[in-house]
Amino acid sequence: MRYGLVTVLVCTITGLINPVAAQQQIFKNYTVNDGLVSNTIRRVFQDAKGFLWIATLEGLSKYDGHTFTNYSTANGLSHNMVNDFYESKDGRLYVALNNGAIDLVTGNKVVSKTGSSDAVVNRFLHNSTGEAIVSTDRNGLQQFSEGKLTQPKQLFPHQTFLDLIWLNDSLFMASGDNFIRVFNRKYELFSEIIDGNNIQNDTKIYQDSKKRIWAGTLTGLKLLTVLPRKNHPILFAPLPSPFNIPLLKKITIKGIFEDADSTMWFATSGGLVKINLDGSHKIITVKDGLPSNIITSIFQDKEKNIWFGTAAGLSKLVTRQSIRLYPIENGFYERDYLYLLHPFKKNHFLLGTAKGSLVFDKRSGKFTPVVNSGSQFFYNIVLNSKPPLLLGLYNMATFDTVTMQYDKVLPLPLTYAYRILSDKQGNFFLSQSGSLIFMSGKIQEKIIDYRITGLLIDKSGDLWAGTWMNGLFRIRYSFINNRFTVIAMDHFLANENIRSLFEDSKSNIWAGTRYQGVYRLIKNEKDSFSISNFNQTKGLSSNFIKGIREDANGNFWIAFYQGLD
Repeated sequence: MRYGLVTVLVCTITGLINPVAAQQQIFKNYTVNDGLVSNTIRRVFQDAKGFLWIATLEGLSKYDGHTFTNYSTANGLSHNMVNDFYESKDGRLYVALNNGAIDLVTGNKVVSKTGSSDAVVNRFLHNSTGEAIVSTDRNGLQQFSEGKLTQPKQLFPHQTFLDLIWLNDSLFMASGDNFIRVFNRKYELFSEIIDGNNIQNDTKIYQDSKKRIWAGTLTGLKLLTVLPRKNHPILFAPLPSPFNIPLLKKITIKGIFEDADSTMWFATSGGLVKINLDGSHKIITVKDGLPSNIITSIFQDKEKNIWFGTAAGLSKLVTRQSIRLYPIENGFYERDYLYLLHPFKKNHFLLGTAKGSLVFDKRSGKFTPVVNSGSQFFYNIVLNSKPPLLLGLYNMATFDTVTMQYDKVLPLPLTYAYRILSDKQGNFFLSQSGSLIFMSGKIQEKIIDYRITGLLIDKSGDLWAGTWMNGLFRIRYSFINNRFTVIAMDHFLANENIRSLFEDSKSNIWAGTRYQGVYRLIKNEKDSFSISNFNQTKGLSSNFIKGIREDANGNFWIAFYQGLD
């Protein structure tokens, strides 16, 4: 059974705040119900024959204007997560996949494969010779020609590069996890900027027709100054007035595009931003017809139709004129992006926004600012904390659910924690920069050096840590006389990519993965575990599991990007 989770939540909240009259449809949306292979769009490409190719997390779709032809591992594709496309001069279409394979697709078939490699291709950048410069995971910059990758001599042969653009005939720009760099055609470093706070992680870069260089970051839109001189650092300039709007200054920018009419479009995690040539702007969200507020990509085809990839389907702009907005009065949309939604009491939610915290009463539909929150930005809640402990960029604060005010504001020793939870003694486990760290007061101990994707303390008090690509760990520990000790550490599912953790009512541990569905670990005698797996071959709608929960009747709900099983 499949449910549209995102749509249900959005409709529920907006319906309580301000029901809106029927609006003119300006977008044509395409989802799995229309034949699309998956709703989670990553990239859109048009080949020389006019066919659209849609890259998703769960496969590849070809659209001829009427129907979709889908490709996945079920019919020959080497991997379901599609990163990018490259069309050679003779019309061959190469598809870069997230396991390192590059498949050749022709005649509605996957006809050949380059095989998997360590060099996972993120982006192709065409050059004048018919070859392509390629950004990769952990294998630097490479060249692609005649279906093969080769690595030229360079300063950073083992770094991850993400986005690529040409600046002029002799220079190109590349972004990575915490840097933006400019290179010449010999792959020699021309200029760079390094970001120690990882604000530029997964930065999108774009050069418009006015030669302005834009960077879309985790914390908003940036404008680079004029192209620096050789061996001089890259610098940021103030945003021009039309672009200096609150949404673009603080939200994650996932894509930047200038259409044929010189209109600028910005894909964000909180909607679509359109900035016209006259400087006016519009913010377009689900209430205007988009399938999701999470916009992932923007593309204009040869007929000048504009397509938007989203987290809940593909959208085509049908009427580019007369876009009408229906603002929600006194709501969180007017206060910028919503970062935190935490239920408490009955009929109450605590909301965290970039401009402070609000309490929402769903009975009255009213938002009330938290009196002593100021402009403090809280983006997450610490798991297992009672009373709720909210996490900010620099501080933590306890929230009193009776007075509906912040009780204590505590400094956060680390500038950013990707995952954090608390045990019964008030000690913290948190992850940052690829490590799992124990923290109690001023005491900090590194436990393991892996990127952490999930944390759980089970009913026995054992710590479970899911990792990005190194499986699942169970850690037994003690903290006595200010000394942290690992008593035992067990390793399960060693090669799996863990994305979610859950303990059910019978103390079984569930681990959702990126590629293999969900695993259930049942504890046996002598502290061993029986492990079973549920995936698409056994009926799940997706193998990319984002969450697991159990209801009062003992049913298990499995969340993925398109909904629920």
